Amino acid sequence: MAAQGNVLIVEDEPGPALALKMILKPYYDVYTAERGEAALAILKSTAIDVVTLDLRMPGLSGMPLLGKMKEHDADIEVIVITGYGSLETAVESINLKVFAYVSKPFDVLEILETTKRALHKRRDLQRLRHIKEEFFANLTHEFRTPLSAIMGYSSILLDEHGGTLTSDQRHALDRIQSNSHDLLACVEGIFFLAALEAGEIPITPWSFDARQILVPLKTRYADVFREKGVALQITELPTLPIRTDEEKVAKIVDTLVLNALKFTAEGSVTVDATVRPDATLEIRVRDTGIGMRPEEVHEVLEGFRQADPTARKRFRGIGLGLRLVTRLLEAVGGNLDVVSTLGAGTEVIVQIPPIAEESEHEGHEATDPIATMTAAPFNARASA
Repeated sequence: MAAQGNVLIVEDEPGPALALKMILKPYYDVYTAERGEAALAILKSTAIDVVTLDLRMPGLSGMPLLGKMKEHDADIEVIVITGYGSLETAVESINLKVFAYVSKPFDVLEILETTKRALHKRRDLQRLRHIKEEFFANLTHEFRTPLSAIMGYSSILLDEHGGTLTSDQRHALDRIQSNSHDLLACVEGIFFLAALEAGEIPITPWSFDARQILVPLKTRYADVFREKGVALQITELPTLPIRTDEEKVAKIVDTLVLNALKFTAEGSVTVDATVRPDATLEIRVRDTGIGMRPEEVHEVLEGFRQADPTARKRFRGIGLGLRLVTRLLEAVGGNLDVVSTLGAGTEVIVQIPPIAEESEHEGHEATDPIATMTAAPFNARASA
């Protein structure tokens, strides 16, 4: 009979471990671990579907081990099998979405049936995730294809017939180009955020000088700032060594700068940065825009909304910018502080701690959730 899935038995007592292996081996590929550390090593190298877990073992065990397993794979199904159960551990197991809680001594038929139902649930979740990924892939294609056609044909009209167009016709084509670019950026931002929140974008640490991200901003966004009549100021920066995900830091900075420009009608946007004594990279983006009240900052950080309802009429967008920044910072273990005064501008301060060398694993292109646990937890604050 072909194996239906992979089951990991985490049990330090030889008797129960052997019994579980004999029960499950005819139906599943079975792996065993006597300690929590060994169990985590197996999870990193093998796609495990179901875990049977004893809560009391030497070393890493119990709820801490269960928590790390769920951080590694939130959909992994865990069956707690223990002779030392309590109301407290039962409640924690529920909070960590344990599939079942079985007391020793266990019944053979109960173990077989529980494992079968756990694997069935795991497969259902995987099918749903595949359907969602396929849906987003198709949706991305359906959005991008017509937008690319619109942008392409309008560009051809401008290039080949620009000399014969009236000023109104040229203005209309320019508007088509500008609005299409804005819509494409919005669509790609939404899909990137969806993938980020689903944990589908890995963390790739790299040692680099953050100046190579900040200094080119002035050249890269010179046209859009000049068109709006707002100055982009980059302060004189020292060397800014940091080890983290360079691509995500660049996206954070780009998003903050463009968001600041969107809400600034006149004046300037200023970018400053430093590396603090604890090796944390701190980046500040200040603008002279419309600003916000403290309670409005909290609302913006919660999700897809702009603080002032009237701002939607004056400044286009769906409130995606800060939401994207908070999720990117969460991914790299950073913090966010927003200082804003209504009518007097906003300053956004991000702190990004370095990711330690040992959090990378040889042979893996990117770190997994357990590997990045050394990063500081994300924290967003609003200041008056």
